[in-house]
Amino acid sequence: MRETAMIIYGGIRRFVADACDYRNLNPDERHMFWKRLQAAAFLALLPVFLVIGALSKATRWGQRL
Repeated sequence: MRETAMIIYGGIRRFVADACDYRNLNPDERHMFWKRLQAAAFLALLPVFLVIGALSKATRWGQRL
């Protein structure tokens, strides 16, 4: 468990370091930076969309009239 936390912490530190040094990144590193940003945004927003979907199904907002 501790190793997993250290891997996550190291990944966050690297992401923040890349964001602070964005001008000096080469095009391949910039591409990977944006891919990581997209993945982080997806993982952060996934629970929100799951809750919205569950509420929609529970309240029948998703059904056609």
